[in-house]
Amino acid sequence: MTAYKSLPVNDVVAANSFCRISPDDSGPQFSLAERAHVFQPLFRLFSFNTLWRWAELTPPQLARLAAERRAWVWRGDRALLIAEDTVDDDTPPGAPSLFINFAGAGRDDLVEFLRDARALAFSIGRPSARIAASVKDEVLTDALTTAGFERAWEDSLCLYEVRQ
Repeated sequence: MTAYKSLPVNDVVAANSFCRISPDDSGPQFSLAERAHVFQPLFRLFSFNTLWRWAELTPPQLARLAAERRAWVWRGDRALLIAEDTVDDDTPPGAPSLFINFAGAGRDDLVEFLRDARALAFSIGRPSARIAASVKDEVLTDALTTAGFERAWEDSLCLYEVRQ
């Protein structure tokens, strides 16, 4: 997994393209996750807690995340965002970053979705937006770069397999 970081963007229109999901609406909104570019390649998993904890994204899980105010829909019903506040080594005290746990957009919408997520970070007072991406997912990594994110090596994670 490679971590990406971006400074937020002051764009009120883009920030307003996100709307929080209520727990009652999370069931119908789950279909957005199923259509997302990253859903099947990541085996229905999402980064539950920054880089280190993964969980299967299910309708009950989405309802819990909505109750925690961590789930948004983008532009009505085009994509799903799950995010949380996280404190980083380079974050000023009392100013957590917005960590994107699940970028639930289709391939064609990823760049615009990620740019708007940067605007959302600004609108809620976060000094940066962060996300972890598989190095094998060239579609997502290219979209992140195009949307203004940069690799943040200090938060990257390498896994090795030892064959016996």
